[in-house]
Amino acid sequence: MNSIKEFIEKILDEIFPPKCTVCNRNKAISPECKICTSCINIMKDYKLNISLKNEEKREIGLGILRYDGLSRFLIHRLKYKKDKRMAPIIAELIYDDVKAFCNRHHTNYIVPIPMHSERFKERGFNQSE
Repeated sequence: MNSIKEFIEKILDEIFPPKCTVCNRNKAISPECKICTSCINIMKDYKLNISLKNEEKREIGLGILRYDGLSRFLIHRLKYKKDKRMAPIIAELIYDDVKAFCNRHHTNYIVPIPMHSERFKERGFNQSE
């Protein structure tokens, strides 16, 4: 244990197991993951991994998640409810596909899509970052 705070958090997690941040019903796998096994299994059904190509048939992008059901719920919670707990869940879902895409194209950087300054002030963060 690094601190008293971590020790207290461990005790509280034992007494009050962390709930899944998606369904809020089941016990989360771990405090770090914050999502239950049921939701993880459901999210696997939303994976696409579709290569987006230009007229010359060169890969220019990647469709990773279907934008409906659970994936839409996660994105809406992040963007419109400002629930930043969704960001690591979404990141975990897309990480392997983004990494594979970057490796195929020898990509060194991923740049977030900029958003209008007014929208940034309203939301307080850029969800694509």
